[in-house]
Amino acid sequence: MLSGDNSILSRATQAKNETGTKQIQEKIRLAVAGAIANGNGSITEDLLKAELNKQFGENGYDLIDKEDDSWDVKVGEVVENVKKSGAITGGGAGEGNNTLVLTATDRATESRAAVIEVKVAGDVPTQEAWLTEYRTTNESEFNEMFAKSYGGPTARWETLSSQNGNKTADELYSQGPGNSPMFNNIYDLVIKQGYSNDLYISTYGATMTFNGESITAVTAEFVVTKNGKYTITGTKGTASGSVEADVTKCKIEKYTKTAVTADSGKNSKTVTAKDSTTTTVEVPAGFYYGDDENVGKVSTGFVITDSVDENGYSNGNEFVWIPITYTAASGSNAESIVVKNTSKPIATKTSGETENLPNYQGALYSDFLANSTPNLNYVQGTNNYREPAVISYDTGDYSSQGVTEALMQGDYNKMIQSIKTYGGFYVGRYEMGKGSNYSKIGVMPTSEDAGDENMWYGLYKKAKEYNKTSITAGMIWGSQYDAMLNFALSNGNDSSKITANTNGNHSGKLLKTGTWLGSNTTNPETDKINNIFDLEGNMFEWTKEAYGTYYRVNRGGSVYTGSSLSPSVRYYNYPYNTSNNIGSRLGLYIK
Repeated sequence: MLSGDNSILSRATQAKNETGTKQIQEKIRLAVAGAIANGNGSITEDLLKAELNKQFGENGYDLIDKEDDSWDVKVGEVVENVKKSGAITGGGAGEGNNTLVLTATDRATESRAAVIEVKVAGDVPTQEAWLTEYRTTNESEFNEMFAKSYGGPTARWETLSSQNGNKTADELYSQGPGNSPMFNNIYDLVIKQGYSNDLYISTYGATMTFNGESITAVTAEFVVTKNGKYTITGTKGTASGSVEADVTKCKIEKYTKTAVTADSGKNSKTVTAKDSTTTTVEVPAGFYYGDDENVGKVSTGFVITDSVDENGYSNGNEFVWIPITYTAASGSNAESIVVKNTSKPIATKTSGETENLPNYQGALYSDFLANSTPNLNYVQGTNNYREPAVISYDTGDYSSQGVTEALMQGDYNKMIQSIKTYGGFYVGRYEMGKGSNYSKIGVMPTSEDAGDENMWYGLYKKAKEYNKTSITAGMIWGSQYDAMLNFALSNGNDSSKITANTNGNHSGKLLKTGTWLGSNTTNPETDKINNIFDLEGNMFEWTKEAYGTYYRVNRGGSVYTGSSLSPSVRYYNYPYNTSNNIGSRLGLYIK
């Protein structure tokens, strides 16, 4: 067993040699990729030598100029042929013949979208396998990666300095990578979460392009909303290729092909929903509304959209109706503005007027049980959760944003007056997307990249920019959010998801809006409540609600695995926080 050509020791040596060969081949490919990048798409011998020197040292390889318009790169017994076009004979992803090979599959979601998953074909290891291999990297290779991640060969692991004695990377590995007590910590935090991701993609990934969107990755995902055949192209160095996806898994949702025209004296049209002949909805002028069982019933989510194609399929921003019952004051009775099918108010009247309208405050809820009532501590004038309200930053460091007490109170009063007139309001079906997307499926949420535009003030401003003549848009109020959940609770449809924390995207990977399906595709863990998506996962969502002296309020849970929170959860944060897992959602009311 221990000796002979097929012995354990012989096979172990063979495996080690194969691993060494593979690592050399990968380093040559990295050198070629670096030379092409430095040459702005072309490759020269000097550029190639400079990159090979980085990988192997000046005397660690031989570069042989061939007569067939290529070089042989020889490292020990390993020889790779590099074309002067930059292609590598026998290289990954079919680059030997200058062709990139891609594969594509489509998977369904619980909405009308399907996700096209495109992969680089060939001998591409999983990232997990790639990272496991880098556990065996030698000391000099590891130190190089450490230095690139943390700024120089004498960089210290300051975060763990008390545990590693403030040693340099070289000192830390004097015992050898396998024996260093800090190896796993540094591996996880430096390689697994940082440098290796770029290294993995640069080695095996390609730039895949579809419908104007480009993604550089080993596996890319593109979203479509209609069944049919689609072509995705890809490039890697000088190699290129394409793949066709035959999508059959989009669900059909039909909308009216003609935008509604307002009834006389209103900014909306009264239409009959699919629930019954007595269930009506106010659709704002210029919008199209759901015309089938999937999107045309109030009880399961009545949807409107601002754009459709010639077949009546929505290709625009979408919103879901939340019905409210209003009863005017009679005698000594106070007026009643409650969520339909419940006794739960969305707001209560307070003293005073703003812009000739009576003042109202939001009715906010601390739990979502069938018999829950507004938390009496959540009222205007307290320092608890409340709305409408300003906080110290509104009148201090961010006073230039123009968020004043009169503005907030005036906006809130107008929203309540609209609800009293039209019997409800609309909320974004999806989280706000980047660019000109406000409530659209299949786009990246606003806070994919953290920045000033993604702090509360930036998203507050963006929400107000959604401009249609028949509606007023803005960041969702906390009381609108609570009314949305209370209505879903009263209908019994998806009601268990209101306080659940296992249905949303807590995978650690941010997804495009409305595409979470969960790991169990047979019985999906769908993050959808009454046709409203991503309430539990993907992004925390800013509201206009305030807390304390300094904070605005977030709702729901997020993509992070440690943020498995239910849609009903509220917590507070500084309004200047630009975390890349906090977004928002629109609320609309008819003018």
